[in-house]
Order: sequence, then structure tokens, then C-alpha cells
Amino acid sequence: MKKSGRKGGHPSEAKAAHAERMRRRDRRMLIRAGIGIAVAAPLAWLGVRWYENRASVRHDLSVIGNGRPTVVLVHDFSSSDSRQLRDNLGAVERDFGSNVQFRIADLATPDGAILARRYNVLRATILMFGSDGALRETLVGVHDPAAIRTTIAATISEYPTTGRRATAHTTIEMIPVAGMNMM
Repeated sequence: MKKSGRKGGHPSEAKAAHAERMRRRDRRMLIRAGIGIAVAAPLAWLGVRWYENRASVRHDLSVIGNGRPTVVLVHDFSSSDSRQLRDNLGAVERDFGSNVQFRIADLATPDGAILARRYNVLRATILMFGSDGALRETLVGVHDPAAIRTTIAATISEYPTTGRRATAHTTIEMIPVAGMNMM
């Protein structure tokens, strides 16, 4: 019999050793994959639950009139103007901390559609309610973050959360800019 020139003797022994190494490697990979799935699946589930909880809070319109001013974005996810206004409003939310509640009235949901009909507004609109639940201010169309911040701050300072009921309401509409889809 000829020698193969390899260590370990017979060629079939080398193939068997190589096959055994491959089986061990495959087993290790399966164990690692199993551990990864065992860790990732619960974390993914928790992430989804956290997101759903946060989303349900953001869309809870029952908080209007609960003693804190509430800013509601009337939103249509298919509208680019609405998405831009959402982003601009999001840029100012932190400025008000827990003094103001921010909510979304999604027009695709029954509650969002009812609120929009009640206040006769379309998408890309911000409604500002006082702590007593009375509508204080309406911003129609896309506004930059500075204008939104200023309007919210003025509305809060004009109608403090003392429980007094004011009846004033203002509507501010954006002047359409060429090339911008308003509604």
C-alpha cells in the first residue's frame, strides 16, 4: 500500500478525522444559534410589547381635559405634510417636559376620525387644548418647530392650569408655498 504522505496514516483516517471536526463545528454552531434565538426571541417580544404600549399611550385621546394641557396632532400617515408636521412637533416635545401631553389623532382610527370631525379639521393640523379640555389654538398645515414651540408656549402661558375656564380660541393657518401639497 502506498503512503499518502500525510500525517495520520491512511487517507480514509484523515477523511474521518476531518469529518469529525466538521460535525463538532456544526454542533457548536447549532448550539450558538440556539442560544442566540433563546436570548433574542424574548427580547424581541419585550420590544414589541414596549412599542405597542407606547403607541397606545400616544394615541390615547381620553387624556384631553385631565388637568394638563394637551397638544394633539391630527395625522394621516399617507400624507407627506402630515409626516413633516409630526417630525416638527416631535422636535419641540422635550421642551415642555411633563407640563404638556402630546397625542396623535390618527385619521385611520375611529377615535382620530371622530376628533377630526368634531373640530372640523383635516390632516396636518395641531389642536391645543387647555387643562380643562377646551380647544385653545389650532395650527393648520406644516409649521416649523420654532413657530410650533412659540404657539404652544403662548397658549400655555395664556391659559395656565389654574382651572379657570377661558373661552378664547384662535386658528392659525399656514400660507401655502408654491409646490407644497396642503391637503
